[in-house]
Amino acid sequence: MSFIRDKVKKYIITPLGIKHLSGPKRPSLNHQDVVVLCLCRDEEELLPGFLDHYRNLGTKWFVFVDNGSADSTREIISKQHDCSLFFTKLSFRKFKLYIKRYMFKSFASECWSLQVDADEFFDYPHSDLIPMEDLTSYLEKHGYNCVNATMLDMFSAKPLKESSSITGRKFTRNTYPYFDLENVTCTPLIDNLHPTNKLSNHKLNHCKGGIRSAIFGTNNTLTKHPMIRNKNGHPFFRNSHMPRKAHIADFTTVLFHYKFIASFMEKAFKYAQEENYAKYSYEYKLYRDALDSDNQLTLSTPGMEKYIDLKQLMEKGFLLVSDQYRDELLVKKGRLPQ
Repeated sequence: MSFIRDKVKKYIITPLGIKHLSGPKRPSLNHQDVVVLCLCRDEEELLPGFLDHYRNLGTKWFVFVDNGSADSTREIISKQHDCSLFFTKLSFRKFKLYIKRYMFKSFASECWSLQVDADEFFDYPHSDLIPMEDLTSYLEKHGYNCVNATMLDMFSAKPLKESSSITGRKFTRNTYPYFDLENVTCTPLIDNLHPTNKLSNHKLNHCKGGIRSAIFGTNNTLTKHPMIRNKNGHPFFRNSHMPRKAHIADFTTVLFHYKFIASFMEKAFKYAQEENYAKYSYEYKLYRDALDSDNQLTLSTPGMEKYIDLKQLMEKGFLLVSDQYRDELLVKKGRLPQ
């Protein structure tokens, strides 16, 4: 019976529940292009910075599925020259994976995709020297169809209540410059690998915890695989934390995570009440309870550091660069000395 329900959700309810609003229904992309796929809701604060970041990174197109925004999210997206906008009222908790699989199969056929939330800003080692097209060429040369990433929660030193009162809620990354690695726990990715996946570098890690775990007691996984190439239906997108039939690349990337911004408190209380997120919004309930109990709650910790650049994360071992990656993308191309 569950098999039948799954097929009905996948092939009938989800496609019928997603409506086209603006932009091309099927953007024209070649095999080395990267399309950003984003399921979003109430992201007017983040969208300008999100769009600027991925455009500067070298992505070619954005596909958004709006899940019932009450702010100006849809209006902002509909005005962009490089965005396709869709809308759905389907339950996020019940249909999140089905919607993301639909986006992956429908809009990333035979090309690269970045499957990210609006509060996730993807970056890769030496992105200031290596264009996106060189990165995708490298991945294809070695038969990689999936890239590992670790989420890095970014935050302000101010109390969360004070951050929530920022006038106009204009998001800038410089407002949230701190991170903390002390509570990030890592184990070899090979120990958490699905048997259908292939790992090219056994030094890659599977990470959990971080500042959310330390402050709110969440049990969150930090390892994701947001960059994927859909070729012949593979890899199979089970979820962003661990796809199936993936050949995972030999380096790691980062997802700068901007959850704790001005709109955080409002969303925490709203989403906790709605119970429309994973496990009936259990994580948002933890946020709400912590905010209720401490009016001056701050994410400041003894181990927090101010972010400088990607080199800082590489030196700390947070980002892994293989010898092959360095040699082919940097040394042989004259971007770094031998």
